[in-house]
Amino acid sequence: CTYHADKDAGKITWSPIKGEGNGVVSGSWTLTAKGDNAPAVKFQTSAELTVPLPSLLKLAISPVIKHEFNSLVDTYMANLKKAF
Repeated sequence: CTYHADKDAGKITWSPIKGEGNGVVSGSWTLTAKGDNAPAVKFQTSAELTVPLPSLLKLAISPVIKHEFNSLVDTYMANLKKAF
């Protein structure tokens, strides 16, 4: 992915690099001030993965891949919480 920071908006966005890897991942997170100057984080991401497998096997393994992706997102969010 390519990352872009907009400090004034408190936002970081990422977008895929065409032709790199086996997935298309994009998203953003935005920091906003909340009561008592505590930050609030809005997180959004999407992914489309290409898995070079026969369609029947893809159907069977899709839930595993989705679970792994969600697990990576959860880890990313936990790391953000630690940082802020």
